[in-house]
Amino acid sequence: MMGFDNKLLIKNNNQIIYETTNLQPIYLYPLNLKDYVDNIDSKNPIMLNIIKYDKKIDYEHFLSNKYFNKLKCVELLIDKDYFEAEKIINYLYKKNIMVTVNINNLCNIDDEFIKIVFNKVKYFKIFWDYINYDLFKEKLKLISDIKNSDSFILIKGYLNLDNINLYEEYIKDFSKLRVDIYQLSKELIPIGIANIGVPKKYADVIRNLEAKYNDSFKFISVKNLNELYYPRFELDSRNSRNCYACRLKPYLYNNFILPCKVNNVISNLDYWGVEDFNIFKFNKCGIECDDCASIYENDILNEIYNVIKDNNILVELEIR
Repeated sequence: MMGFDNKLLIKNNNQIIYETTNLQPIYLYPLNLKDYVDNIDSKNPIMLNIIKYDKKIDYEHFLSNKYFNKLKCVELLIDKDYFEAEKIINYLYKKNIMVTVNINNLCNIDDEFIKIVFNKVKYFKIFWDYINYDLFKEKLKLISDIKNSDSFILIKGYLNLDNINLYEEYIKDFSKLRVDIYQLSKELIPIGIANIGVPKKYADVIRNLEAKYNDSFKFISVKNLNELYYPRFELDSRNSRNCYACRLKPYLYNNFILPCKVNNVISNLDYWGVEDFNIFKFNKCGIECDDCASIYENDILNEIYNVIKDNNILVELEIR
């Protein structure tokens, strides 16, 4: 269950001292905010994101390191040169560690890979760029045919005004193909480009579809439909400078463990990355950052930590 109506409660001597419904279930699934709160002081990750593979790595040996002894979920980028992912998924499945796949281009994935590997996946995050729709649906049907009852399919696309009259067609097709959520997001504004206003008639179409498809299948979009692009973000005084995410959900890029995947980090692997688990100390994270890939986790975990650090607390996830 994705848990849109869940609530996180923190109690001290049976008195509620903190509660929030801001749980970001789509973003954190198949984990939840309580998983992060329960491990808030841990130096061992509960989530690992693998974004670039290295054929020289024995992943079974690598992931058996005690550094990963609290690992609950691994997300694998399925884009180019993804066949190393089969070994990793098979190992994780045997270890009862949940698997998420982040698929950039479903049309480029081999049919046999889908049939053999994807029945072990808990969460499918599939990006669609409105290209090759017929082929996209064929590939999606392969996933639908082997989807487990407890697995989840999210399709994400960027708002495209040229496709506004086709969204309901997509919604109906995705619903038939056992997709759980179709999420309409916005692209980050390209450098040097002015933002574009979204006419109200287009925004109204999206809002009406959200209201119409809000049951076992959900169509959801962003809160702000006034502009076409997301503005570029910089950390400021409103944001926490304590980085919990670098410890709890790091990234693996070849043999480098990274705190996140923002451009500055990916472009400076030797500065931000480590190859030795024993020196995995990202003291500069948050302090030297001007961008953040985990704003939600860092801000809300810092808020919660300030509540629980001096209390005898009980953290509950209330299912409603």
